[in-house]
Amino acid sequence: SSNPKWSEFKSALPTLHRACLESLRLTAHSIGGVRAAQKDLTVSVEKTIYRIPKESSVAFAHITSSLDSNLWGEKAGVFDSDLQRYSDESYHDDYKFTTFSHGVHKCPGRELAMIHLKLTVALLLTEYDVVLPESIPPLDFERATLAQRHAPVMVSISKKR
Repeated sequence: SSNPKWSEFKSALPTLHRACLESLRLTAHSIGGVRAAQKDLTVSVEKTIYRIPKESSVAFAHITSSLDSNLWGEKAGVFDSDLQRYSDESYHDDYKFTTFSHGVHKCPGRELAMIHLKLTVALLLTEYDVVLPESIPPLDFERATLAQRHAPVMVSISKKR
């Protein structure tokens, strides 16, 4: 048996990879980025107008683009359980799929994080019995670190026999 190559981990288990990307699109968002305005800006949000002077610091949340129906369609806030709603390119567009930030500020550990996530999920699915409760509380974005639930989710995880 030969040792697998790094590139093989990137393409291994494409369905699992896609499911992980879709999960990340909807939940795993930090407070976002902080950027300096390169010019004077005027931003309109609903009926409020904000004026942002050049060189001002601007913070943004990555989740805003992930739930934007203009980018992801009318079901932007719903997990794509068939994993067919979006093209592969959607998850590689740094200004649409911003879970790992974007542009020159893109996370250098993105590929390693994806491998770690896929391995963890694969181990959970193959080595453990995972039982979710009948009702799962909705997401709550009040905390700035990650999407949390409104209440605890009592998941049962036990080693398969």
